[in-house]
This record gives sequence, C-alpha cells and structure tokens, in this order.
Amino acid sequence: MKTNKIIYWIATSVVILMVGVVSIGDLLKIEALKEAMQHIRFPDYVLPLFGTLKILGTLCIVVPALKRFREVAYAGIFYFFAGAVYCHVANGDELGRTLVPLIVLGISITSYVFSKKVLVF
Repeated sequence: MKTNKIIYWIATSVVILMVGVVSIGDLLKIEALKEAMQHIRFPDYVLPLFGTLKILGTLCIVVPALKRFREVAYAGIFYFFAGAVYCHVANGDELGRTLVPLIVLGISITSYVFSKKVLVF
C-alpha cells in the first residue's frame, strides 16, 4: 500500500507541475506557446481557454473538496495530451516534439490508475 501511495504522489506531482506551469504560460500567452499553437494550426485565442481548463483540472485532482470532479479532470487531461500527441503526429513532427505530451500522457495515466488504488473516490 505504501508503494502505491508513493507512486501516486510522484506521478500526480509531476502531472500537476507540468500541467500547472504550462497553464500559467497559456494564460500569459507566452510567445513560445503561441508559436507552438500556430505550428499545429490552432488559433491563439484558445490559449486562455486551455490555461483556465488546465488550472481547474489540476485543482480538481488535488483539492479534496472537489473530488467529485476528479475523474472528469483526469479525462480532460488525458484528452488534451492525447490530442496534442495526435496533432504533432498528424503534422509530421519529429519525435522530440511528440515525446513531451506522450510522456505527460503516460504519467497522467499512471496517476489516475494509482489514484484508484490509493484514494477513495
């Protein structure tokens, strides 16, 4: 049981940090993120929407009072990063650009699987 908790908290911390940091960048419309969005043919005006939804998702995962929305938050994070992987592959990007969202996707799946073992939903 203790190993499950350790794996859960490490995976969840990584997901929260990755998603949380990028969400702040989305809200601030950082130039590198704007360029990345243009590269995959997304308009700039979706950045604040994505940023807001990512912050809400991370809050739902870590704040116990929002546990009713935890599954929806995990689903949203999964769909976002699965979509990012798809967009990069469809765009013909090299592995380096596709690898980061793929890794975050894998870690978020790990976090979700171990949340079922550790937390009471």
